[in-house]
Amino acid sequence: MASDRVCWGIPGGGKTTFGIGLANAWMKTTSPDMVAYLAFTRAAARTAAYRIRGGEEDFDRFPLFRTVHSLCYRGLLRANPDARVVTTGDLKQFAKETGLDGAYTVYDWEDLSDVYARLENQGRTEWDRALTAYSLSRVVATSAVDLERARHTPAPFALSSVGMLEDAVYEAFVQKYEEFKKRDGLVDFTDMLEWGLLRMPPVMAKYAIIDEAQDLCPIIYSIIDRLFSGVEERWWIGDDDQALYKFSGATADLFLAQAQRARFQVELRKTRRYGQEVVDFSRQIIRRVSNRHEKDIVGAMGNSGRITLAGQFAPVTGNIFVLHRHVAGCRALGDAYIQAGIPFRNERGKSPLESGNKIKAWTALRMLSSGAKAAVGQLRVLIDEHLPSIQKDDKRTRLVASGAKKRLGDFDENGHAMSLVDLVQSKILTEEGASVLKQKDYDTLVHAENFEYYDRVVANGYELEAEKVPIITTIHGSKGREAEGVVVMSEMGSRCWEDPDTEHRVAYVAATRTRGDVTICTDDLVDWAATRYDYPVGQKEAVCR
Repeated sequence: MASDRVCWGIPGGGKTTFGIGLANAWMKTTSPDMVAYLAFTRAAARTAAYRIRGGEEDFDRFPLFRTVHSLCYRGLLRANPDARVVTTGDLKQFAKETGLDGAYTVYDWEDLSDVYARLENQGRTEWDRALTAYSLSRVVATSAVDLERARHTPAPFALSSVGMLEDAVYEAFVQKYEEFKKRDGLVDFTDMLEWGLLRMPPVMAKYAIIDEAQDLCPIIYSIIDRLFSGVEERWWIGDDDQALYKFSGATADLFLAQAQRARFQVELRKTRRYGQEVVDFSRQIIRRVSNRHEKDIVGAMGNSGRITLAGQFAPVTGNIFVLHRHVAGCRALGDAYIQAGIPFRNERGKSPLESGNKIKAWTALRMLSSGAKAAVGQLRVLIDEHLPSIQKDDKRTRLVASGAKKRLGDFDENGHAMSLVDLVQSKILTEEGASVLKQKDYDTLVHAENFEYYDRVVANGYELEAEKVPIITTIHGSKGREAEGVVVMSEMGSRCWEDPDTEHRVAYVAATRTRGDVTICTDDLVDWAATRYDYPVGQKEAVCR
């Protein structure tokens, strides 16, 4: 019987460092293949192995440093070497063959946050909802009986997430979906977990670390209990205050119950991230949660942070997070940055600075319009993707000469540059096409809205290649990360309040991403956001900066 132990983490408290320290100590007395480090994402598992190796990327020496999905998939492949993971293309074929039309988007199955996003995004049809309900019914299963029941009837938890779904519709979908996968030797991420729960032999290891344990769903808890029942020490590392994925069956209650059974507990108390002001502010938020483990957090010395409340949002610069509860809000924030001509990156919407080809095309256009030469590689993108061959007006004027693509391909992409005159003389552009580029006629160019944004950015004195720019993302997307400061939009959808404890945890995560200031902004960005989170902060300022 494994000796269960718990490490209570805090934001910026060094949970990963603690786990790596344990693994390093164990490896002084045993081989690396006897130590398991089960992480929330593949990147986290690799980071842990990388740090233990002192920077050497020799991951084969750490076969048990992986996600639970990866562990189960490896076991499944040993029994079924020809099994292949379902792709979006496979599901498009499934929809075509069965007539059960849906979006059926597939995310990276080794990144649990992406898996959870897939479950939250229920698609556009009842068949999308049926797939979500089937996945949710399986991830909350803890036995063979539960899994068999999930093939015929959605779990109550699944129905609470996707809404009303007739049993006949659900069962018909599951039957066809399972037949399709079996015929083509396909497995999805829940098939991997089912294999781990029912068929995979126990893992031969002496020690195990389970990181981000508060974010694991019931079937993963049961898999770990089964596969690692014989280890000498089994450490559960997590923070119930940062459990955000209840919509996917991962609840803080599972981690709290596990902690009650643990024989030994460690508490990390000192955060290296933020100062006492943020500690006090975030404590007021998290103490609104009804069932949690109280933690005494000590702020980082020398890290001061102001907590301010603002009204109107104005795009700001710097190495900060700009956070919203919903993807729609992130899109609206991105639009504000685009209009302002300020550099940013958006993880949940349009992100022009991450479009390398469009920047190449804009650079070529800028050079040509000023009379300079542009590199052939940049010109190829500009002409192929942004300059129509024929101007769609009454005259249908040709802008790109016939055979231009082949002639442009004859030039060396890396070592050759051309001006507008060169392009006309080489019969790549017509005189009319050269005039469009000379005048930067954005109305004629295709997808030129990014070009206009790049113009504004440069006119405002910024660089397109700047690294430390604001990152727009959802609060969920910021989890596990930090920035010099955060701006948090307080508006929310009314359905969020169906689970108040989770919303308090979401607000807590938002407030604790910062190394410095926290600004709570009450501006209205999304029409349907009829409510907002009541952050415990005082006087309102005029503009969110």
